[in-house]
Amino acid sequence: MRNHRKMKKIAIGVGVCVALFSLGIIGYFLYGPSKPPLPNHSTNIKPVDITSTPSTYALTNEKTPVDVEVEMSREYAAAITTEDQFTALLNAIDTQQKARYIVKKIHQSLNERTGFGHYRALLKKSSSGWDSLQTASFMDDRLYAKLAEIIPEDKFVQDMNHAAALSNIAKKKHSVAALLYLHRIFHDLDYWAFRDGSKGGDFWGVTETVKSDKADHVDEVTKFIAKH
Repeated sequence: MRNHRKMKKIAIGVGVCVALFSLGIIGYFLYGPSKPPLPNHSTNIKPVDITSTPSTYALTNEKTPVDVEVEMSREYAAAITTEDQFTALLNAIDTQQKARYIVKKIHQSLNERTGFGHYRALLKKSSSGWDSLQTASFMDDRLYAKLAEIIPEDKFVQDMNHAAALSNIAKKKHSVAALLYLHRIFHDLDYWAFRDGSKGGDFWGVTETVKSDKADHVDEVTKFIAKH
């Protein structure tokens, strides 16, 4: 009886191992190898490490009113449906406060699509995930042109030009690397330019707007864009 139970436990253990191995094989063929398409340059810094001129930081002085957040969230969510609704989103972005909130929404969208390892679902260029990305608001370069128009700071405009180029590369070539660079730009803008990173945290160093001696990888982005 005791041997029977022991054999049963061994059989269960072997079954679990086989199942996990099978899932690993399936995951490999579905999503490819787990090695990221880009090197991980994330650096943990504090606000004191930011060395750029805080010309854009003035936008952090006022908290975005709830009604503005609700309005812009609604417009941003609806913009993926039709061209008219995308145009409505562009028209709704008429203040720097609203532009700042859209930067936050773009960052959230990219977190959902590429953050926390989600980019792996897009490693295969034939992945169905690319179909939905074709109509995503943050994949349309007109959105970045609008943000640059509303916040005409030279360095921010440069960052939006990079964002527009990366979104086009990602859309046309199904480039996960382009999406990851786009994500890193909006992480730094959202957290360090518009929320001042008061508690410290991850910094990618891929924007002209926010600079730090701890990390500067803007050239990496510009070379990637030029190459593609």
